[in-house]
Amino acid sequence: MKTNELHKLYEILATYRYNSERMELMEEVLKHFMVKKDCNLDIPSKAREIFNKRILPLKSSRNDKNFLKSEWFKQRCVLLHNIPQLFIPEYLIMKFNPFSESFKNKFGFNIQSLWLFSFKLLEYLNFKKYVTNFKDEVYKFKSKEEYADLGFVAVPPALYIEKWKNVITNSISELERVLSGLLSSYELKEVVETFSISWDNLDENKIEINFSLKPLLKINDDTLIVLNPEYLTRALPVKCEQLFKDIKEYRDAKGKTFEATAQATLKMLPFKSLSFNVEYGAGYEADAILEFEKSVWFVEVTSHPPSDKALEGDLNAIKRDLKRSIIKCIKQGKRCFDYSTTQPLSTFFAKRKINGILVIVDGIYPQLNLNNYVSFFKEKMPIYVINWFDLRTLAEQPEIGYFEDFLLWRTQQPMPIISFDEKDYWAFYFDRYIQDERMRETFRIMQEKNINAFYISYRFNNKEYLENLA
Repeated sequence: MKTNELHKLYEILATYRYNSERMELMEEVLKHFMVKKDCNLDIPSKAREIFNKRILPLKSSRNDKNFLKSEWFKQRCVLLHNIPQLFIPEYLIMKFNPFSESFKNKFGFNIQSLWLFSFKLLEYLNFKKYVTNFKDEVYKFKSKEEYADLGFVAVPPALYIEKWKNVITNSISELERVLSGLLSSYELKEVVETFSISWDNLDENKIEINFSLKPLLKINDDTLIVLNPEYLTRALPVKCEQLFKDIKEYRDAKGKTFEATAQATLKMLPFKSLSFNVEYGAGYEADAILEFEKSVWFVEVTSHPPSDKALEGDLNAIKRDLKRSIIKCIKQGKRCFDYSTTQPLSTFFAKRKINGILVIVDGIYPQLNLNNYVSFFKEKMPIYVINWFDLRTLAEQPEIGYFEDFLLWRTQQPMPIISFDEKDYWAFYFDRYIQDERMRETFRIMQEKNINAFYISYRFNNKEYLENLA
């Protein structure tokens, strides 16, 4: 790799880090540079050019809801934003660890090596931030107009670029010291290969680069650059799903370990009664029945894994797989209503409570129950769809004792609030709706007049980039 190429790469990676609200756009700039190797590239100009090419179809299709949905799916924050680092180990251990021996037989190294590498390297990068006094600042927009300009990116100061370069550049010998006692040299080599893109193998015919699944760039045999540290851990669930699909024992299990994971999370909710694997009718089964004071929910778990194309990031495949999984679960949940007069379901229906369907989506799917913008069903009955990582996060919130109140509010129609995931709906309900009578009245008016509003919470999102506007 030439010196001027390396210098430009670090400038782009620092800008990528600095512009926290333009990550999707900066990934496109990074991809362009990696295949074109244009050292004269002006980063803000290239970002503007890429944005303009993306926005032209939007201008000509302003009323095309299908186009808007497609654009929504293209946002990396939607695909990975809902996966918090805190609960990734729990998810990985419960879902994949039962097949660890089969994984080792298939790939020649322990799956735990992959996990240890990811979390230990992320920890080491945080240590290097401290040592280099890297503050990890993000660009703070200077005006509302600048914030609204989605094609704008800011290049960080030279010192920022230099410090970030020192944080994300690692030698193999350096990693061997950091991971000593955790991974053997052979395991380190295999894991690095699994996570890496090679600079020498990139050309104009390989423009499809998935940084979430390949977050390391191999410059030479001894030098690695971390393209996006967050992907080391946040993308692990998708990475593991991709690897385990090649293991017969895992495929034959047909998602049973995820069903067990979902059931363990349901136990954390403030239920009145909870039943698992309830058999009814001619060999049918509800994954769970969850009863609260005022409502009963028939729970279905989407244990069917995404297709290979979806795991590779194919947007149409993601939409198709997600829609298929949700519709299948709703169909299974509605079947419970058809058997409402037969045992054991008649016991629950006889209580004269609100009856609804709760669908738990596997954590590797994005959470996209987004009302008018991404709507996969039009049923009038209460239906709640939630990603496992969102559900696991809500179970830890201080208001979890009022989960039923939130659930009944969240499933009312129409829902005028549009958020990225269920965490933000939770924050809106408890931080805004419950706290402010005027907000409740405004919410009612929005329902009556069919007005929508986007909401991103302070509770679950770092809004440092808005400090100058506050």
